[in-house]
Amino acid sequence: VYEARAAQLVLYGRALGLSHGEAEDVLQETFMGLMQMNEEPAQPAHYCLRSFRNRALNYKRSVVVPGVLNCIVMVRFVADG
Repeated sequence: VYEARAAQLVLYGRALGLSHGEAEDVLQETFMGLMQMNEEPAQPAHYCLRSFRNRALNYKRSVVVPGVLNCIVMVRFVADG
């Protein structure tokens, strides 16, 4: 499954806004998760696509853009102030 889907999933990750390196990291996490499963999913390709998408979106949510947090703090400080 990896050989058949890896390049496509990295491109999908790029379309979701990840850098190439981030997409490769998410790809590795996806396939590590697949390998750690006790039973193979009924549709491994479908599992990989959905798992990759979910992991990519979770990764994007967890990344703090430099400067954005400071802006939020300043806005709250000025609004309270």
